Amino acid sequence: MEDRPTIHANTEADFVQTQMLALVAGQSRTVFMGVMGASAVLMSIGFQPSTLWWWLAWIALVALGQGVRMHVQTLVPSEKDPIAIGQSVRRGVAVAALCGSVQSLCLASFSSVSDTARVLFTLILLGLATGAVSNSAGHFKTYLAYCLPLILPLSVLWMVCDGQNYSATTGLAVGALILVCVTAILMGYARTAWRLFDESCRIRFRENDLNARLVRALDDAEQANRAKTRFLAAASHDLRQPLHAISLISAALDLRPLDPESKEIVTLLNQVTASLSSQLDSLLDISKLDADVVNVQSQTISVPQLLQQLYAEFAPLAYAKNLTPVLDLHTSACVETDPVLLLRVLNNLSQNALKFTQQGSVTFHAHTVAHTVVIAVSDTGCGIAEQNQEEVFQEFYQVSNHARDPAQGLGLGLSIVRRITRLLKISLTLQSSPGQGTTIRLHLPIAPQADKPPAIPAPAAPDESPERFDLNVLVIDDEPSVRRASQLLLAALGCRCEVAHDIPTAQQHTRAFHPDLIIADLRLRGSETGIDAIAALRATLGPVPALLISGDTAPERLTLARDAGIRMCHKPLTMEKLSAELRLLMPPKG
Repeated sequence: MEDRPTIHANTEADFVQTQMLALVAGQSRTVFMGVMGASAVLMSIGFQPSTLWWWLAWIALVALGQGVRMHVQTLVPSEKDPIAIGQSVRRGVAVAALCGSVQSLCLASFSSVSDTARVLFTLILLGLATGAVSNSAGHFKTYLAYCLPLILPLSVLWMVCDGQNYSATTGLAVGALILVCVTAILMGYARTAWRLFDESCRIRFRENDLNARLVRALDDAEQANRAKTRFLAAASHDLRQPLHAISLISAALDLRPLDPESKEIVTLLNQVTASLSSQLDSLLDISKLDADVVNVQSQTISVPQLLQQLYAEFAPLAYAKNLTPVLDLHTSACVETDPVLLLRVLNNLSQNALKFTQQGSVTFHAHTVAHTVVIAVSDTGCGIAEQNQEEVFQEFYQVSNHARDPAQGLGLGLSIVRRITRLLKISLTLQSSPGQGTTIRLHLPIAPQADKPPAIPAPAAPDESPERFDLNVLVIDDEPSVRRASQLLLAALGCRCEVAHDIPTAQQHTRAFHPDLIIADLRLRGSETGIDAIAALRATLGPVPALLISGDTAPERLTLARDAGIRMCHKPLTMEKLSAELRLLMPPKG
């Protein structure tokens, strides 16, 4: 069977008719060969030398009729046009009537052939009528238009023509049988076939419509998600710009000698800045994970060492809230994963437990099951209802923060946890009930036996006296407040600093000022970027160390910076972060 043409329709009824037209068109060649074969057999049965030319003319008419039918059946509508579909169906009915009428002309020799030939004529014509049920999908008008010109003359001829070996009564009986019984049976088959065809087509139409709606809904959801990501990136960038300037100014002020009251004000300002920076960092984490720019650096780590470090950092926070921290280790196994990302997951889980637990304890638990290490963080907090346990992993969803208390964060912690665990291929399960606390378990495969894993370094204590760097630093930023704040902080760190707002100004500065380090904002005015600025300066100065500073969390921007191969930090930049970057890129002189 040939492939059916692709036809579209607006309604279920149109779809059913187009599928019928497609079925008929797909079978046109097979039907042509079958009809011509049957006609050749009829000619051989009824042929007599005196009627040769009549039979040749008849078979030529049959071929012509079938050719017209094939041509008409290929003229199926390809657009959603109910009028064109109706016209195609009506043409099909007319052509079926034409073909049936031409086919029945062979009965002109019925009275002159033997009884055996009459029986063979009847069997072949009834066979063609039976085959038309499937060829027309049982479409009643088409089937009726083809069969009536065949069946009615055949029935009448059996009734009126005398036979050589049968009586007139027998002829009447056979004619009546053909007309009533066979016709009724074939018409019943046609109606049944059409009903089944109609029902199956309508089911397909509804499935196609549902699939189309699902595709549109998925596309709308993806567009909404991309729009959300762009909005978060833009909002994060716009908020980070002034926050970055505040952070630099506050850090520079903190390095100056101040009276106790002023020192308290600066400390409070730093705390507020750090809190807002933490919330913006959550947006940045979401963008990084969505942009697929987070690289997994797997290594073998000791689960007890990791949890002991986490417990040491968490315990003071728990005691400060009158909670009991518990470390429950029942394994010495190692796992193969990224320790930084895994620690970020555990930190988010522990901070969540601390946030929503008012009394009782927070427990870090680890044990082995078969070839798997199970790490669990449990609390005795408010718990999560079953209907909310999937929603808590969505962005910005918080079960018990209807007042949107900013102290409770943005509701991104568990969303980040889910993204990271999927990235690390870690199975995560949540068990909770209201008033009974929450337990979140991570399931990690045990690492193969290997050498003793390196110890996880403890966090370094803050240095009371900041390092001083004897460096020439060129800062490129389009915000005047950021440029001035950068000058103040870098000067406090012992650096000489020149600032520029665009590439030409930066190039002009380098005529008399050779920078040891370039610090550039990722997004400058117009279409310029910090990547362009660094490339332009390196073209004349050589491979000067460079650092990109950005408040942009858009996935495409993060990917752009990664592909450029330039180290990037995100605003706001604290003194500790800036010192760490200076130490990494340019070790302090002396």
